[in-house]
Amino acid sequence: MNHLSLKIDSLAHGLHGAARAIVDVRAGTALPQALARQFARSDMTPQARGAIQDLSYLSMRRLGLADGVLALLADKPPQPEILHGLLTCSLSLLLDEENPAYDAFTVIHSPRLLLTAGHLRALDIFCEAAEIDRERARRWAVVRTARAVLWGHQRGPKWLVEAGERLMGTLLD
Repeated sequence: MNHLSLKIDSLAHGLHGAARAIVDVRAGTALPQALARQFARSDMTPQARGAIQDLSYLSMRRLGLADGVLALLADKPPQPEILHGLLTCSLSLLLDEENPAYDAFTVIHSPRLLLTAGHLRALDIFCEAAEIDRERARRWAVVRTARAVLWGHQRGPKWLVEAGERLMGTLLD
């Protein structure tokens, strides 16, 4: 039953179904079973099922990136869980990992540069060579650095976390 009265062929319906699947996955259910659960809840057209499936798989591929952005925006995961799922799915549509600006982090996060002050110069050189907008590349570098620092706090060596935090400070100045 579609208690929100969303049109079955709308983006809102697809996002809601995918968000519910993401919530199930976060609770430990495998994505195929989570999708089957969503499909069993109501009669859907094949197109609606396909949209939910596509959005769910895209969201899972970009889950870490979306969580990194959410961590920058809020001190704790959004509640209720369905809101967290909706934000994850929505951000997954907005976050494009397949662009040169996304790769700027890789350039300035190299081990050689982590221990120097050459980050911004490397970013400038990269942006000029790739013919990309420096500000967009800087924003992507901030997101990816935050993600790396969060990961480092959980698993990484202290020096790497400190270097990432210094890099974040440089990027945000």
